[in-house]
Amino acid sequence: MKIELIAHTPNPELVIANAARTCYDSAQKDLESSRKMIKVIVKSGHESCVEHATATFRLSEVSRVLTHELVRHRLFSFSQRS
Repeated sequence: MKIELIAHTPNPELVIANAARTCYDSAQKDLESSRKMIKVIVKSGHESCVEHATATFRLSEVSRVLTHELVRHRLFSFSQRS
C-alpha cells in the first residue's frame, strides 16, 4: 500500500476552534485555548466543526476490498478510479 499526502489545512486546530467559536459566539484566542475548545466540542458530540480541517491523500496499490470498505463511510469524500 502507498499513501501520499497531497494537501492539508494549515493550522487545523485554529480552523476547527474558530468554526466552533462561530457556533458559540466566542472570540478567537490562542492555540492552547483552541485545543481546549476542540476537546470540549468533541466530548459534547459537536463533531461537525472538525470537518472544517481537511487532508487529501492518494492511496494506491490497495485491494478492492479496502476501497469498498472506505467508500461506505461518509466521514470521507472519495474519487475512485473505475
